[in-house]
Amino acid sequence: MAAYLTALHRQGVDVVAPTACPQEIAGSMWVVYPFVAGEKYAGRDEQIIAAGRLLGRIHALSSADNNAGLAVYDEYALTEYDISADLDEIASHAASQGLTLDIEALKTRMLQIAGRQTALSARDLPCVERPMTLKPII
Repeated sequence: MAAYLTALHRQGVDVVAPTACPQEIAGSMWVVYPFVAGEKYAGRDEQIIAAGRLLGRIHALSSADNNAGLAVYDEYALTEYDISADLDEIASHAASQGLTLDIEALKTRMLQIAGRQTALSARDLPCVERPMTLKPII
């Protein structure tokens, strides 16, 4: 991942690249990333647009053959259990912030979307390498 992010950064993509090579310490790999001052993501229109542009740049520069050797994510493996577990966690975080969410309505909608996975997987859509978490520098 560190090499992949560094390569993107060298190609002019505004991603946070590690400041040092990975080091193995006690059997675990450690990488140092610089602190980047910025604002908390709030889902405002300009942030959503910036995130879309960043993702577009990353996709445009990524290979379909996973040349970077990133972990492979099965985008069609989402289960009802996964959705329920994620929504339980979201509800817990929302409650801790004093927010009320209609989790059942959200769960119903998420299950409808997940139900379309079979049709999507049958279309043999292209896949590209990309990091799992993205935070645009705005």
